[in-house]
Amino acid sequence: MSKASNDAKTAELLGIDDAEIATRRSLLQIGPDDEAVMSGLDAVSRARLPEWLNEIEAHFRAFPEAAAALNEAGAVEAMKTAQEGYFGGLTAGTYDEAFALSRLSQDRAGTSSAGLGPQFYLAAYSLFVRGLLHEIFVRYGHDAEKLGSAIEAIVKTMFLDFSFALDAYVASGKAQEEQLKRSFIHQLTNAAEQLNQASLNILMATSAQSTSASQQAAAINEITSTINEVKQTSQQALEKAHGVIDVAERSVEASKVGGRAVEQSIEGMHQIKEQVESIAEKILALSEQTQMIGEIIATVNDIAEQSKLLALNASIEAAKAGEHGKGFAVVSMEIRNLAEQSKQATIQVRKILGEIQKATNSAVIVTEEGSKRVETGVELANSAGVNIHQLTEAIEESARMAKQIAASAKQQSIGMEQVSIAMGNINKASTENVKSIKQTEQVSRSLGALTGQINKLIEEFSK
Repeated sequence: MSKASNDAKTAELLGIDDAEIATRRSLLQIGPDDEAVMSGLDAVSRARLPEWLNEIEAHFRAFPEAAAALNEAGAVEAMKTAQEGYFGGLTAGTYDEAFALSRLSQDRAGTSSAGLGPQFYLAAYSLFVRGLLHEIFVRYGHDAEKLGSAIEAIVKTMFLDFSFALDAYVASGKAQEEQLKRSFIHQLTNAAEQLNQASLNILMATSAQSTSASQQAAAINEITSTINEVKQTSQQALEKAHGVIDVAERSVEASKVGGRAVEQSIEGMHQIKEQVESIAEKILALSEQTQMIGEIIATVNDIAEQSKLLALNASIEAAKAGEHGKGFAVVSMEIRNLAEQSKQATIQVRKILGEIQKATNSAVIVTEEGSKRVETGVELANSAGVNIHQLTEAIEESARMAKQIAASAKQQSIGMEQVSIAMGNINKASTENVKSIKQTEQVSRSLGALTGQINKLIEEFSK
């Protein structure tokens, strides 16, 4: 249906025609002078209208309900377009059937399409009229007669417009009432059909339930037997879980003892490492001392050579002295012999020092190798300690899991006991189910009779 057809239908529904409009104009005493005044305000109204529409928008945004509606895409533009058409027509100065139809079909101040109630329509109207009154005070403030005529024309036009707006709300209410009536009849008819179908379904279901009641009882007995078997299995699982907990706890204690032993081994390896390093330092010191002894021996050897040379020179001088030098010759011989013995002794000592040096070098190499092996042992011990620690944590976690399994098994056993009791109750209830089925059949037949009564009520309500 077109927009014009909708407007005409609304006007027909409300009884708005030329005669009705003339009656309302007469009641409000709207004449040609009033129309002239309003048309004279049309230009200034349309010029200031964009500013007033912005003020209306800003005022609406102070209210959460309106702000949420205006935040929708295109909502502000749609509202301002509707307001421009609505308020612009108010100052046109022509208030005939076309004006009335525009009032009925217009989205009143653009609020209805935004989902806002009449209070926002009245608020927008108030802001528009306030702006219009301000303009006539600026224009006619010096002329009381013209000012009074302008205010009177605005008030009359407002009330004429309000009368059509009230008609539009009444028409909307009647349309909603008719729609609700049709919806109610439709829903009631659907409910009656569903009720009738439900009664048929109940009859079919009860017959099926009556047939399967004995089968259900047999199935319940089998389930009860199965539950008892599960109870026994749960009890066995609980006992095994406790055994696993005991083994895990002993393993945890053993791993802790092993961990402590590894820690002691690591500490001992560190002590050995320190001792080996100390021995190495002492051997190095000994090597340095043997080097110094070698240097001393070299010095002694030099002294022996010089003493031997001096003894030779003394012997020569003693021979020159003749009889007087015999005693000195003996002394020089003894010195030469002593120098020779010192030289031989230094040779032996040097040989011994060489052997000591070789042994010292070998000891240094051995201590270095021992230090490296000790470090390797420390690393291995540390790694073993880490592994044992991880093993301990894994065993502890296993123990915790075993305890959880035991707790779960215990809860399962309790649950099975409760289920067993519940199944017993269900078995009792199943024996009573047959009685309930028969009662349900009687109720379904009563529902069929009630459906017939509802259909009669629908026929009377639709008239």
